[in-house]
Amino acid sequence: MNGQPGVHFNKARRSLASDGHPSYRLSLILRIFKASLALLPGGVRTFMYDMWTKTSPLIYGKIAPSVFRVPFGLVLKRCQGPTVEAEALSFMNTLEGIHTPLLVDSVSEGDKNYLLSTWIEGQWLPIAWDDMTSSDKERLVNDLKHQFDTLRSKTISTTHPICSAAGGPIIDPRLPWLRENPRVFDRCQDFSERVWVGLNLNWNRNTLKPLLRPIIERDDFPIVFSHGDFTPRNIIIPGTLASWRLGHDAVHIIDWEMAGWMPTYWDPLKATFTEWESDTEWTAVVRQIFPESNAELDADWEWRSHSRITIV
Repeated sequence: MNGQPGVHFNKARRSLASDGHPSYRLSLILRIFKASLALLPGGVRTFMYDMWTKTSPLIYGKIAPSVFRVPFGLVLKRCQGPTVEAEALSFMNTLEGIHTPLLVDSVSEGDKNYLLSTWIEGQWLPIAWDDMTSSDKERLVNDLKHQFDTLRSKTISTTHPICSAAGGPIIDPRLPWLRENPRVFDRCQDFSERVWVGLNLNWNRNTLKPLLRPIIERDDFPIVFSHGDFTPRNIIIPGTLASWRLGHDAVHIIDWEMAGWMPTYWDPLKATFTEWESDTEWTAVVRQIFPESNAELDADWEWRSHSRITIV
């Protein structure tokens, strides 16, 4: 079964790629650079990227421990393992209407794994948030809702396995109990059973179980390609907040390393599972972007608040 999801994924990518083209493309220089990289052995590229990780902080300053600005308007990420994000970006770059970085290269050599993509010049949403007006936030919600609606309309399935963007097993911090035995799920009910665990515990049997069993037993949740880590830190406002207000540029969604084929409720659940209150401003934003998942968000909040199951 482990090989089968990859077959589904590749078929989906081929069929969707023919539907349209991304609204933004690599420049001619980057296309030449990308083609040149493809001619180099993985070991040579890895050595070059090793050198970039050492020189980048001196030239561009520090961004994050594993993220580096590099020449040609690119960003280099040092990954913990063969990156799911490369498969996710490769797929996303075939779709029109969803604004993401463009994949340039990925390489895995031994214990070294690198992802090279375009750098999105702009303002990180957590930094801009307090300066945004209600009109700004309304525009942001409409923009993100349009992008996710577009993504879902282009990838919706009733038969696709629940798996990572690379077709592999689900490994996610929201599901720490799957770490020792990560797996691909052929049925949504089986996956939902692992999302909301502990329902047969004495203190949950008569409270949370009646609330969640109808959701878990649903067999009609569509499976869609999902970001998997949709939070403010993964949203970039292009340019500055002031220039964004004057223009029509869409916001960009970055960091697709947890992407995969998931039930429609997954992105809103992942977007809010670290919120400590049920009525935060960010939760309200998520509810507006994914209004069809309000019931699942309500149930998940009850489970996180009362199940006594710790997500660590």
